[in-house]
Amino acid sequence: MRTALLVLGGLLVSGTFVLWGCHERRTRMVVGREGPPDAVIVERRPTEMIVVREAPPPHLVEVIPSPPSRSHSWIPGYYTHRGSRYEWVGGHYAVPPRPGARWERDTWSHTDRGWKYVPGRWR
Repeated sequence: MRTALLVLGGLLVSGTFVLWGCHERRTRMVVGREGPPDAVIVERRPTEMIVVREAPPPHLVEVIPSPPSRSHSWIPGYYTHRGSRYEWVGGHYAVPPRPGARWERDTWSHTDRGWKYVPGRWR
């Protein structure tokens, strides 16, 4: 039996924020008992700019399960902002779009308007 992804703890931070639309879908893998995944749903990050006045919490520690195949890469979890709080989106495995591609993780950068969400991407 494969070890499930374990996310240790959770932090919720409330505060004043500015949000210009946020549409996000989570990635989910359906893995058969034997062999590679049966289906992988592509993840879409927020497409609109998100600026929050409160700094995001520190990243949670994730236990990384065994990859479904040698071609999968681990995409670390990140904080998104919904309503008036930060929410953790757990990490997952994905197949890079091309050989040698590396994942640049999602981050929050500090600007004069607050903390701006910068989506992760393949490089």
